[in-house]
Amino acid sequence: MNGCMKRRPAHTEDADREEPSDQYGKEKKMPYIHSNVSMKITEEQRIHLKEGLGKAISIFEGKSEHGLMLRFSEDCCMYHQGSCQFPTACVQVYLFGEQKKQAYLDFTKEICGLYGQVLHISGEHVYITYETADAWGCNYRNS
Repeated sequence: MNGCMKRRPAHTEDADREEPSDQYGKEKKMPYIHSNVSMKITEEQRIHLKEGLGKAISIFEGKSEHGLMLRFSEDCCMYHQGSCQFPTACVQVYLFGEQKKQAYLDFTKEICGLYGQVLHISGEHVYITYETADAWGCNYRNS
């Protein structure tokens, strides 16, 4: 178990399961971002990325850091134009429901800047994909 996780006791009976609160109901539309980068990431860089992504996700309507889940995969062997000589990032963004086109553009600009500032990756080597889902499951329920 890494330092980011705190162990919770497992529930074996349905009666022990908590119902989502009204506050959580909106956040069950949790965004998920998976960052694949071609270099190692220090803990300080990871924290800066986490904070930057936490702020940037609010570009999307109804999204906030409160519901954001992040995954970082580092030291990935990534080729671009037949070469792996440049620092590269592939950022996969998963969202519940479609967003406005301008929000995608604004988020792309923000992420290219963030990865440039924190990891020194040129914007031309930061690739961002967006996927949306019609259903999302969490806390024993689906949206």
